[in-house]
Parts: sequence; structure tokens; C-alpha cells
Amino acid sequence: LNAAFFYYDYRDYQYYENLPDPTTATGWSYQWANIPELSYKGFEVEILAIPVENLTVRLAYGYVDNEIEEWFAGAPVDYSGNSIINVNEMDFSGAIRYDLTLGKLGVLSPQFEVSYMGPAPKSTSHPEYGEFDGYWTFNARLDYQDNDSGLGVSLFVENISDECYITNLITPGSEWGSDGARITRPLIYGVTVSYEF
Repeated sequence: LNAAFFYYDYRDYQYYENLPDPTTATGWSYQWANIPELSYKGFEVEILAIPVENLTVRLAYGYVDNEIEEWFAGAPVDYSGNSIINVNEMDFSGAIRYDLTLGKLGVLSPQFEVSYMGPAPKSTSHPEYGEFDGYWTFNARLDYQDNDSGLGVSLFVENISDECYITNLITPGSEWGSDGARITRPLIYGVTVSYEF
């Protein structure tokens, strides 16, 4: 069982956000700036267990809260107390793995993984926009290790459900003429081969 509590106090936190800009036609623009003061606090808990021989189970949970303690001096609007984007308020992951001994042939290990990323703010300057929904991801892999030769082969599948989720939006409007979005990775599968000397 591992656990950690943390608190970060940042000064001049470099940040890219849609901020007030009187030089543009809309009065807003995406720009780099330094938030005077920003804090992070939260905790993480991890459980790693071997309930029976060759079976490994791992569970992990994390929670984080961030808050702008001080906004830009002289800004027309004060966003102190808001949260910045791209920070999920919680996350969960779990994995179960079984090592099947094949005698002189080596070890075959199937593994299944699940993870959840919690909601995240859509905008720092406009909290009324709400949050992106949380989402689940499921992965699986099959590892083979030949102990005598050092050869290893792994088959893997990531995002088995092939569901994609929006994690960030960029809506510059008339400044760029188009909007943008960041999405999660689609279904990915493949093979990796390794060799230990």
C-alpha cells in the first residue's frame, strides 16, 4: 500500500489560454502568459497485491484540485478561484496479470487493464462552459518471455472499445477562422519484440 499527499504552490505559472486582448477585433485571443500564483493539492493511493501465487493485482486512485490564487494584475476580469484546463480532478486505474509458467518454454502472462480519467474544466476564463466528461479506457496484452534465450514477445491492444473522447477545445473564432480539438487515441494494436543479453 502506497499513499502520498501533495501541495504545490506555483509562481509565474506559464500558461496558454484565451485571455482578454484589446488589440483584437473580438477583445480575446489565445496567448502565452504567466499566472502570478497557482496551487495544486491532492493525494494518490496505490494497492499492489499478490492474492494467490502468480496473480498480481494493482489498483490506484488519485485526486487533484487546482486553484488560481492570484490573477494578472490590471486584467479587466479577475479569474482568481477558477481552475485551469487539462487537469482531471481524479483518475483511477487497475490491472490484473497472471504469470503462467510453461516449464522450460518460459512464461506466458495475460494482462488486462482499465483506467478512468475524471472530468476536466473546458475553460479557465469561462467556468460556465462546464467540464469535459470523464471516460473509461480498456487495454489488454499478452506477454511471452523465454527465460533461457532472453527473447520476449508482447501482443497488445489499447482502447479496446475504440471510443474517442474530446479532452480539449480551441475556439479562436475569427482569429484563425477555424476551431480545434484534442481527442484521445483510437484503438491501437501491435506486437513488440525484445531481447535481453
